[in-house]
Amino acid sequence: MIVHLLEYQILPGHAAEIEGFVRQSLAASVQAGLLARCAGRRLAVDGPRYIVVSAWQDADRFRVGTNSAGIPRDLADKAALIRRRLSSEFRAVEWHGINWCDARVLRLYRASIAPDGLDSWERTVPAELREIVGKPGITSALAGVAIRNEDPASDVPILVLTAWSDWDALLGATGGRLNRPILGTELAGPQPPSLANHYELIGPEALGEDAAQPDSSG
Repeated sequence: MIVHLLEYQILPGHAAEIEGFVRQSLAASVQAGLLARCAGRRLAVDGPRYIVVSAWQDADRFRVGTNSAGIPRDLADKAALIRRRLSSEFRAVEWHGINWCDARVLRLYRASIAPDGLDSWERTVPAELREIVGKPGITSALAGVAIRNEDPASDVPILVLTAWSDWDALLGATGGRLNRPILGTELAGPQPPSLANHYELIGPEALGEDAAQPDSSG
């Protein structure tokens, strides 16, 4: 399974247009090979940040459904209105549920790991993720490794993506500190753990909209 992240900001004055377009896309019929999709937003000092997360059956389906700029083809018509786009692909190592329709909050935790530690990390992921999905209020969890064409000796980005029914459940799992790693799965690599990003889900797959949220940067 391929997990694709499209992170972006919206040009001033077009937020309602883009959000509406994304909501329509989420409600549309599912493309062949697209297993699940969700979209979210978070607060940031320079304005709202947005994300679209897609899970694809395999690399071939992903290539058909995404253009060369890393934008899902059904969203490409609005590409001129989004900026600071960041497209990234991950190979899913382990997952428990990819239906985000019961989630309200998406937690995105990224770090990097040395190539010689990758195999060990992948072996620990199944047990770690099983423990994570035992937390109250969690609806799905996924861990993946970046797909890249860079120097094979450089550190490898890894991803731990979890979805939660509400902010209270996530705060309970992290002991009230949103940037606190949930389990060792999020402590990979020689560098200090990266900060997690938290997104309020929008669109048909969210339980509600526009509710008050903690500082999504942490």
